[in-house]
Amino acid sequence: MNPNYTLRPADFSEQETRDLLALHLAGMHENTPAGHVFALDLAALTSSDIEVWTVHHRGHVAGIGALKRLSAQDGEPFADYQASKFNQFFHLSL
Repeated sequence: MNPNYTLRPADFSEQETRDLLALHLAGMHENTPAGHVFALDLAALTSSDIEVWTVHHRGHVAGIGALKRLSAQDGEPFADYQASKFNQFFHLSL
Protein backbone atom coordinates (compact mmCIF):
# COMPACT_ATOMS: atom_id res chain seq x y z
CA MET A 1 0.00 0.00 0.00
CA ASN A 2 1.14 3.54 -0.69
CA PRO A 3 2.93 4.87 2.43
CA ASN A 4 0.69 7.95 2.34
CA TYR A 5 -2.27 5.74 3.24
CA THR A 6 -2.99 3.83 6.43
CA LEU A 7 -5.35 0.92 6.94
CA ARG A 8 -7.14 0.43 10.26
CA PRO A 9 -10.29 -1.15 11.68
CA ALA A 10 -13.31 1.00 10.92
CA ASP A 11 -14.47 3.33 13.67
CA PHE A 12 -18.14 3.97 13.08
CA SER A 13 -18.14 6.67 15.75
CA GLU A 14 -16.19 8.81 13.22
CA GLN A 15 -18.60 11.03 11.29
CA GLU A 16 -16.48 10.90 8.14
CA THR A 17 -16.71 7.08 8.10
CA ARG A 18 -20.50 7.19 8.52
CA ASP A 19 -20.76 9.87 5.82
CA LEU A 20 -18.78 7.77 3.32
CA LEU A 21 -20.96 4.76 4.06
CA ALA A 22 -24.14 6.86 3.61
CA LEU A 23 -22.82 8.23 0.30
CA HIS A 24 -22.09 4.70 -0.92
CA LEU A 25 -25.55 3.44 0.06
CA ALA A 26 -27.29 6.41 -1.56
CA GLY A 27 -25.36 5.86 -4.78
CA MET A 28 -26.19 2.17 -4.81
CA HIS A 29 -29.90 2.86 -4.37
CA GLU A 30 -29.81 5.60 -7.01
CA ASN A 31 -28.02 3.53 -9.65
CA THR A 32 -29.27 -0.01 -9.04
CA PRO A 33 -32.71 -1.44 -9.83
CA ALA A 34 -35.00 -1.84 -6.82
CA GLY A 35 -34.51 -5.15 -5.07
CA HIS A 36 -30.97 -5.60 -6.41
CA VAL A 37 -29.00 -3.47 -3.95
CA PHE A 38 -26.87 -5.71 -1.76
CA ALA A 39 -24.78 -2.96 -0.12
CA LEU A 40 -24.70 -3.29 3.65
CA ASP A 41 -25.87 -0.56 5.98
CA LEU A 42 -24.26 0.36 9.28
CA ALA A 43 -26.28 -2.20 11.26
CA ALA A 44 -25.22 -5.02 8.93
CA LEU A 45 -21.58 -3.92 8.94
CA THR A 46 -21.43 -4.15 12.72
CA SER A 47 -22.37 -7.84 12.66
CA SER A 48 -19.92 -10.06 14.55
CA ASP A 49 -19.05 -12.06 11.40
CA ILE A 50 -17.97 -8.98 9.43
CA GLU A 51 -14.68 -7.12 9.72
CA VAL A 52 -14.54 -3.59 8.32
CA TRP A 53 -11.49 -1.43 7.65
CA THR A 54 -11.01 2.12 6.54
CA VAL A 55 -8.18 3.58 4.49
CA HIS A 56 -7.01 7.01 5.61
CA HIS A 57 -5.05 9.64 3.70
CA ARG A 58 -3.73 12.73 5.44
CA GLY A 59 -6.29 12.48 8.20
CA HIS A 60 -9.30 11.79 5.97
CA VAL A 61 -11.23 8.59 5.29
CA ALA A 62 -10.41 7.67 1.71
CA GLY A 63 -12.13 4.30 1.50
CA ILE A 64 -13.83 1.46 3.30
CA GLY A 65 -13.72 -2.31 2.84
CA ALA A 66 -15.27 -5.34 4.51
CA LEU A 67 -14.61 -9.05 4.88
CA LYS A 68 -17.22 -11.60 5.92
CA ARG A 69 -15.79 -14.43 7.99
CA LEU A 70 -16.93 -17.83 6.69
CA SER A 71 -14.87 -19.88 9.13
CA ALA A 72 -11.85 -19.45 11.40
CA GLN A 73 -9.59 -19.69 8.32
CA ASP A 74 -11.75 -18.40 5.46
CA GLY A 75 -13.37 -15.13 4.57
CA GLU A 76 -15.10 -13.48 1.65
CA PRO A 77 -14.27 -9.91 0.66
CA PHE A 78 -17.59 -8.39 -0.09
CA ALA A 79 -17.45 -4.68 0.09
CA ASP A 80 -15.18 -1.90 -0.97
CA TYR A 81 -15.81 1.73 -1.70
CA GLN A 82 -13.65 4.78 -1.96
CA ALA A 83 -14.41 8.47 -1.76
CA SER A 84 -14.56 9.91 -5.28
CA LYS A 85 -11.90 12.52 -4.52
CA PHE A 86 -9.43 9.62 -4.09
CA ASN A 87 -10.34 7.68 -7.26
CA GLN A 88 -7.20 8.74 -9.10
CA PHE A 89 -4.90 7.67 -6.26
CA PHE A 90 -5.71 4.08 -5.38
CA HIS A 91 -8.04 1.14 -5.74
CA LEU A 92 -9.14 -0.84 -2.73
CA SER A 93 -8.30 -4.49 -3.08
CA LEU A 94 -9.12 -6.88 -0.26
